[in-house]
Amino acid sequence: MRLPLLVLAAVLAASFAGHAYYATHPTTSYQSSDERSYGKLAVNLAEDLQYGAPKTNMRDPLHWPPGAPALFAVGHRLFPSSQSAETFDLPAAYWLQALVSLGSALLAFALARLLAGVWAGVAAAALVGSYPPLVLASGEQLSEPLGALWVIAAFAALAGHVALYASAADEITVAGQVVRPQPGGFYGGWVTEDTVGPFK
Repeated sequence: MRLPLLVLAAVLAASFAGHAYYATHPTTSYQSSDERSYGKLAVNLAEDLQYGAPKTNMRDPLHWPPGAPALFAVGHRLFPSSQSAETFDLPAAYWLQALVSLGSALLAFALARLLAGVWAGVAAAALVGSYPPLVLASGEQLSEPLGALWVIAAFAALAGHVALYASAADEITVAGQVVRPQPGGFYGGWVTEDTVGPFK
């Protein structure tokens, strides 16, 4: 068990080194419209505690999911940059991207270990930790690293659970109520007395 954990530590160190390089050396000096928007929203959150206030001049701020701007706002609040309010380039965001990507690699390890063993976990951590789009995203203000973390976390939360059709069991109860299959047999939904239709 010791060798896989040593290999995992080396994989995570190498992964973080790659992400840290791009956090220190962002991919370009040009900000895409998405990066600029995430930066505007993060500065607005950090400084005014508002999401897409009128002063941002954003027509539809909810076009950008709030997770990344909230994360970047925390970074801006903890490690403010004097130019960020003008350029919307948040240096702390790049380091948070690197840490989030490290978390994704750790979660990938945990998920694959649970499903297929410790060496599968090490392989999953290596794949996620060195996946080029995620490594490059450490040098950009985008939501992909945080999105990857949430997707892997969702799969990890579901690992080990079983899904089944209500029609396949003799009896299933939810909070003491007997469940009956959703009419039609195609969708596999569970219906209780409290469930109000219409159903597909």
